[in-house]
Amino acid sequence: MLAGGHTLADYTRIANESKDKIAAALKSGEADLVVAPTPDGTYYEAQGAGSVFADLTTSEGTRKTLGSLFPSSTVYMTSERVKAHPETAQRLADGFVRTLRFLHSHSPEEILAVIPFEISGPDRAAYLKVLKEELPMFGGDGRMPAGAAEQEWRVLTEFKPDYKRVKVAETYTNEFVDVAIGGRDVH
Repeated sequence: MLAGGHTLADYTRIANESKDKIAAALKSGEADLVVAPTPDGTYYEAQGAGSVFADLTTSEGTRKTLGSLFPSSTVYMTSERVKAHPETAQRLADGFVRTLRFLHSHSPEEILAVIPFEISGPDRAAYLKVLKEELPMFGGDGRMPAGAAEQEWRVLTEFKPDYKRVKVAETYTNEFVDVAIGGRDVH
């Protein structure tokens, strides 16, 4: 929306409803656009309520739509906490890097084999289908991509103009991920 020259005031958010109510809102014209995760988007398509407008499930699709990557999963900690507990920050980075390496080096079936039933639910075939669709979202190596923090900051300033004074380069570090990637023995 912002990249298209619109502001947040140009849009009205509707209540977070069930998939059926959102599908009905799309069909009736009450809603023009829905941001939805893969399984929900598939549901809206199957109901004839909508079609893919922008695919943000891959790095390529995100760059095409937004102009750069937009980190959707980020670990937030205050600078003070990171400085006081660098070992905690390093262990988190180690875990995320190991997880990304696992996701990039195993098939969806192999990944599903280690996911507990409490996470996947009883319909493992349905979970596998969604897993295959969502795996491309886990691009990269864990580093904050160049330009991504700036992109996120531009969006956040639309919600909270006070953020305009934030110096983006001071809001993140790749230091811990770089150590994790550097081959340090991770336990």
